[in-house]
Amino acid sequence: MALKVLASLGEFWHPLLHILGRSTKPLPTPEFPEDMSVVDWESSVLALYHSRAFDRSRINLLKVLTLRRYKELRGLEHEYMIARISFPGAEQPRYLRIERSGGDALPGTIPDKQFFHAVSVRSPQPSLALSKKLAARDHVKLVLGWPILDRCIEDLNCSQVSITLLNLALVAKLVHDHSERYTLLKQQCFFFADIVVAVLQELFSGAEITHRGNLIDGRDADMQVYDSCTDKYKWLKIYSRQMEIVNEIKSSFDQHKLLIDSSVYSLNEPLLLLTNKSLQILEAGRLAEEADKREEAGKRVEEAGKWVEEAREEASKLVEEAREEARKLVEEAREEACKQAKEADERAEDFVQKNQNPELAGAGAGQVSTAA
Repeated sequence: MALKVLASLGEFWHPLLHILGRSTKPLPTPEFPEDMSVVDWESSVLALYHSRAFDRSRINLLKVLTLRRYKELRGLEHEYMIARISFPGAEQPRYLRIERSGGDALPGTIPDKQFFHAVSVRSPQPSLALSKKLAARDHVKLVLGWPILDRCIEDLNCSQVSITLLNLALVAKLVHDHSERYTLLKQQCFFFADIVVAVLQELFSGAEITHRGNLIDGRDADMQVYDSCTDKYKWLKIYSRQMEIVNEIKSSFDQHKLLIDSSVYSLNEPLLLLTNKSLQILEAGRLAEEADKREEAGKRVEEAGKWVEEAREEASKLVEEAREEARKLVEEAREEACKQAKEADERAEDFVQKNQNPELAGAGAGQVSTAA
């Protein structure tokens, strides 16, 4: 228990000791770079897993233990993520800072016509991101540990799930691919950090998230702006999570993961490169599968139509036979009724004739008397 407490304290004091010159920063590696774009980072990590010289057993050991979102308590309250990664053979885990910031202005873009400047709640510094369209600078770098001065607003506990370093790098890269532009009102640091966490939550349902402080959830972000038209400050919503974006990136992750699993985990098959051509092949296979399903459904509909037609013909045949049988029964009943009616008429005629002839009637009476 005491060792765990000391280790926990070390995670917070290690950055301070480094500032005081009492600690050394871990050496950067391809998995834990000094400072690198998330696109190059994902390619670098994936290349290591493709390398035959790389110990593939580490793929299951480089896991995300915790992912936290932080908010700077100065300036425009920039948000970023710190990932705590297990590192085999080291006393302490490694820490990576992953974030989005505004890069260079995109060539050929025209400044937006804005009549206000964005300011922080605590700082009157105007934001240039409102008036320019910038390239998103999504990057990752090795850090010493948890920040000391900034505020943690969200904590994703990944200890009960298996999120590898490659999973985290791939999600960060896919979020960048989805939105390569930095815009203060839509695709800023809040967007990048929130979407990465949200996608990981959707992919790994066992990860537990904790919201810290007054933050109910990390889906919305507001900032105070000055409107020069009204000469007043007002609150402006600059970000709100859109689940369709989360689901789109999750679907893209599943497609990429299929190719990665084929290339990394299968030692008996040729290594596959994560390229656009491979994705096109995968998409073509999916479309072909859908076409086969539709063709099979069409065949089933056609067979069902044949069955319905056969059933209809059989029903018509049975109805016709029933009608013929009914006609026969009616005819027989009619003939029997006519026969019985004829016999009744004959009996009635005999009776009338006997009653009209007195001799026959007297003879009949005498016969009756003699018999008596």
